Amino acid sequence: MIDNNPGDPDARAIVRALLLFGFVVALQIGHLIEHIAVALSGHGLIGLAADSELSHLLFNGLIAILSILLIRVYPTNPWVYPLALLSVFHAFEHIYIFAQYVRTGTVNGPGLLGIGGAIGIVPLARLDLHNVYNGLEVILMVLGIGWELDACMTDEEVAFDENALSNA
Repeated sequence: MIDNNPGDPDARAIVRALLLFGFVVALQIGHLIEHIAVALSGHGLIGLAADSELSHLLFNGLIAILSILLIRVYPTNPWVYPLALLSVFHAFEHIYIFAQYVRTGTVNGPGLLGIGGAIGIVPLARLDLHNVYNGLEVILMVLGIGWELDACMTDEEVAFDENALSNA
């Protein structure tokens, strides 16, 4: 069990680590809410600039990078591995969509897997498919941070690698 002494270096390190995980979760939940707003009303809550192909590419690239960082910081957490795999694929999907946009000028192109996409094996439109991606990413993130919190509250070894965070 972790000593709740504020001066204890292990407690501070775990708080810093959970802040990283919490930051990633908060970002992705906000992104999911923005996607749901677009699905329900036809426009996002933040505005058109947040719904550009470039903003989606940059945001999902950031989530992919942070998900890989979570593997480095939480190497024994079983949820960070499928999260990284999904978020990296999601980022590749946005790389493809952005390349199509640059080449053709087509906004909201179908992507890779959705209806009309280059592979087109999932019977969902792009927005619906990306809501699924974002929802699954949030679920994996919540399971991952829950796993870490559970480890903090029990006598189990915490998965957090403090050196990985300070070296990242």
